[in-house]
Amino acid sequence: MIRYILLSLLLLPGYVLSQNISQVVYFIDGDPGFVSGATTVSGTPVSSSFTYDFTVNLSSTSDGFHTLSVRAKDANGNWSTTYTAPFFKISATTLAPQTSLTKVEYFLDGDTNGVGGASNTFITLNGTSDTEEIFIPLTSVTDGFHTISMRAQDANGKWSTAYTVPFFKMSAVAKPNLTKVEYFIDGDTNGVGGASNTFIALSGTSDNEEIIIPLTSVADGFHTISMRAQDSNGKWSTTDTQPFYKTPAITTASNITRLEYFFDADKGPGSGVPENINVPITPGSTILVEEKIIDVSSLSIGSHRISFRALDANNKWSIVYSETFTVFGPPPAAQPTALTFSNITTISMNISFTAANPAPDGGYIAIRKAGSAPTKDPDDGIVLTKGDPWGDVTVAYVGTATTFNETALSSGTQYFYKVYAYNGSTTLTNYLTTDPLQGNTTTLADPVEITQETFPETFDKGGTLTASVTVNSAAKASGVVLKYKGISEASSALKSVTVTNSGNKFEKIIAATDLSDLIGIKYYFEVTDKGTGNLITSDTGRAYVRYLTSSSDQKFPSLSFGDKLSNYQIIAVPLKLSNDNVSSVFNALGFYDNTQWRLFDYGAKDNERANREYGTGSFSTIEPGKGYWLIARNSTTINPGEGTAAGSDLLIDETNPFKITLAPGWNLIGNPYNFTISWAQVLTASGEPGGVATALTIFNNGTLTADGSVLGPYRGAFIKNENPTNIELKIPVLLDATLPKNGRLFSEKIDLLKNQWSIPISVSNGDLTNETGGIGMHPKAKLIDQDDFDRTSVPLLEGLNMPELVFSSTSKTPLTKDVVPTQDHFTWPLTVVHSGDETLKLLWPAIDKAGEQQLVLLDVATQRVISMTKETEITLSSASKSLRIIFGNQHYINQVLEKELPAIGLPFPNPAQSEVKIPIFISESFDNSKVTVRIYNSLGKEVATLLDDHFSKGYHSLNWKPTEPAGLYVVTLKVGSGEEKRVKLIIQ
Repeated sequence: MIRYILLSLLLLPGYVLSQNISQVVYFIDGDPGFVSGATTVSGTPVSSSFTYDFTVNLSSTSDGFHTLSVRAKDANGNWSTTYTAPFFKISATTLAPQTSLTKVEYFLDGDTNGVGGASNTFITLNGTSDTEEIFIPLTSVTDGFHTISMRAQDANGKWSTAYTVPFFKMSAVAKPNLTKVEYFIDGDTNGVGGASNTFIALSGTSDNEEIIIPLTSVADGFHTISMRAQDSNGKWSTTDTQPFYKTPAITTASNITRLEYFFDADKGPGSGVPENINVPITPGSTILVEEKIIDVSSLSIGSHRISFRALDANNKWSIVYSETFTVFGPPPAAQPTALTFSNITTISMNISFTAANPAPDGGYIAIRKAGSAPTKDPDDGIVLTKGDPWGDVTVAYVGTATTFNETALSSGTQYFYKVYAYNGSTTLTNYLTTDPLQGNTTTLADPVEITQETFPETFDKGGTLTASVTVNSAAKASGVVLKYKGISEASSALKSVTVTNSGNKFEKIIAATDLSDLIGIKYYFEVTDKGTGNLITSDTGRAYVRYLTSSSDQKFPSLSFGDKLSNYQIIAVPLKLSNDNVSSVFNALGFYDNTQWRLFDYGAKDNERANREYGTGSFSTIEPGKGYWLIARNSTTINPGEGTAAGSDLLIDETNPFKITLAPGWNLIGNPYNFTISWAQVLTASGEPGGVATALTIFNNGTLTADGSVLGPYRGAFIKNENPTNIELKIPVLLDATLPKNGRLFSEKIDLLKNQWSIPISVSNGDLTNETGGIGMHPKAKLIDQDDFDRTSVPLLEGLNMPELVFSSTSKTPLTKDVVPTQDHFTWPLTVVHSGDETLKLLWPAIDKAGEQQLVLLDVATQRVISMTKETEITLSSASKSLRIIFGNQHYINQVLEKELPAIGLPFPNPAQSEVKIPIFISESFDNSKVTVRIYNSLGKEVATLLDDHFSKGYHSLNWKPTEPAGLYVVTLKVGSGEEKRVKLIIQ
């Protein structure tokens, strides 16, 4: 550490008139006014002299303290301020003449022993000289502020007043050696190593250096002096700062004999703290008379006033000179820690830190500087608020919280922060400036931006597509990538390709080989910001395939032509056509002639929904998502013309699929895409709406099936909405190459032992097959009303003459499929609806498990009984209109058949050729009776005995392969002793 003496100078200026003096007046004590009551000094010269001697008569003035006030008027009539000096009147005292000095004594700090009693040093002088050089060692003096005082004794034994000088001592540490020391007055404006007023090289290892710091140029008032040292390793010590006060100088016309000061209230001359001096001066000159460090530690925290005045050799007091100063409380004991920056943008950031421990009673202040660290610290007592400019720094935050937000910053700029703890508030703020919390970060640079996008909405089939983005500055982009996939492809199929630029424009031509998706392409650009690495994504473009009139890719596939009913088909057009008029779409079929071709849709007709034929004014255009009945006699290629894929909405993709609205009841819909779609996926995408059939009803090649699971391209189907309001369906646009090309649902094995099962039953007349029929059981099915397990008739075209099974056992509505609640036995009565006389065939799948339960079909007209657990079809005659399907154990089936069947049923077929089946029924009362079945020709001659034995109860079927000639035969049945029953049989 360094030992140094602080010299503080007190200067008291005199008053000066700027014009020639024309009048001088004076008065004792109270001011009687500018002229009246004041005594005019006689013989006042008209001059600008600063010094004028005159005599004041004090004979009438009483002993004690008084004030003498003087003011002057200039040639312009202007009065000066009043100069007032205190004085004390006493009886005259004889003063010893000055003689040679014989002794000098000095003392540190307080004058504890009085005149002549200084214990630490007593020096005998050599003669009359008043100038002597005296070295005073300060080794034993403690660190801190002190005063050193001296006085002399003359040959007459009289002592002078004490001359006092303040100084400050600090000890030095010499490990390692100190090499440099610097100091600065007040603020640390230039930072460590940058003190401009003094830079001192030390001598080496010594820890004691005496440095005299002159303060002549320092302004009057309170200041701080700070000092720090650098060791041989280049490391700087912490900064030690001490306050001091420099008093003004006094100009007087006589020797100053006493100086006093006081704080706050003035109790009158001579009542302050005395500082005695005895300095010979030349009257009228300006002199330096006192240097003093004044301890203010005993004062209360807050604002105070210090005042000075001097007493001259004529016992006159000077006017009072005062200064206001502030006594601060102690600074905080610790600084905050752990500065953190977050949420950094181009213009803002969040800043947080850990609170000081112990916490300050005031709060925290953060200052900010762009480009470099702040070099100045906040001064005590300075009131700073957020946003204040303060030299080259800005106040970023003032408060008690440990987080704050910065806004309105400059992009791409490095900001340095210092955070200080402080105690107190407003003008009593005391900042801890040692080791403030520091940190810096950089705001994000202005990002690259996309300023323009060129995204075509269509491209020609087999052609290319050009897309581009333009950015604000290509130099800010480290890379631009085009990402794309087919609209009907999964997201995992996304491809990437790097795009080069021309100026600020990045353009890519997508080749035809990358545009093979049947719907179109979905694409966007990713631009990488060079400064931050962030990705900037363009809007998403969607371009759809446009099929030109000259293209054959959009022609209707797999059309059926002819004049049979089976040539009817349900079609759809998965394009938004440029010309959607029916006459344009089907111009290859020629002028509309219902003897050559017919076209129907399904919609409102006569206050209900029905099939409507084109040409009747009901419709004239073709729409995506709708199905149409078509039959054409003559084979041709039908090309609907120019159109764009994805229907009417050019925003179709996996997140925004095509939508079809189902009205209550039956709807004829069409596939909106040119690839196969799954109905299960449609229902899943639509949220599994209740009341909408879980399978499609499809008509294809003369077959009507209600178990359609998929819908092929350019095809339509019937679907029923059981709800009383419209239902919107979403049609997923993703292509599923694993879907089957036929429209049939997977058939599960039929197990009659389960509590739920379903058997599809189809009826066919040769050209047309209706697969919508069936029976079943389910625990949740209803017995009386129609439910989701049942099926009703599809509104087919009039004249199509599609055979149909209609169940009428339970539901109020005729059903083509009847599912009843699960039970041990049940009988389904059904009717075959068909207007022709063709032979009909019923078919059903094999039954995997039946157990003791049986399922039989009874043809009431022919009395034939077919075991549906053993057979899978039955051929019906034109007379077979009424049927029964019986489910249950043998006892239940026998009970039903006994009510329905005679003892012997009609042979089948009849007429017969190679083989004939003869049904017989043995009632329960004739169980194990002897049964005889014989066949006779037209002459009454027996030609065959088919059965002559005991037989069990129930239904049986006897087979006979006739070898007899054609003709009429009679089949007889006799059971036990009962009467004989007869039926006729014709052999061809």
